[in-house]
Amino acid sequence: MAPTHHPSGQALANFLVGDCSPGAGLLIARHVALCVQCSSRVQAMGSVGVEPPLISFGEPESLAPGLEIETVAGVSGLGEAVYRVRAAPDLSLPQHQPSPAVEILVLEGEFEGDGEVYAPGDYLSLEESPKQQLLSSPARGCVYLKATHVPMGLPAD
Repeated sequence: MAPTHHPSGQALANFLVGDCSPGAGLLIARHVALCVQCSSRVQAMGSVGVEPPLISFGEPESLAPGLEIETVAGVSGLGEAVYRVRAAPDLSLPQHQPSPAVEILVLEGEFEGDGEVYAPGDYLSLEESPKQQLLSSPARGCVYLKATHVPMGLPAD
């Protein structure tokens, strides 16, 4: 199934010229690698191809029963953190733990936000499209990458 939620044209353009944070760049690169529509859009903007970087993860931490988070190594720091979040079925997803989510990329399963379903490859900018509540799929749960802003003075990991 092809992704149905995409970065804006402006976000793709900013990504191509390097005018986005490392976390946003990681999520957009991974989305573009999965999405024929966005891959075509970035090629039309002059890109010769986008290869998402390999990523590694820190130690998993439990935020709550059925909710696990890991720091993505190499892109967290300098006012930003990226996490992989694993949520069991039918859970409310933490938009503000450990810090406010800015962008989300679904890796596995599904979640719902304000009546819209987000599945693997879908990209969500919470700055452009805020959601009141995100809920993991009752049948499958979900795994996603979350880029966040880290308040000054707090460590990214």
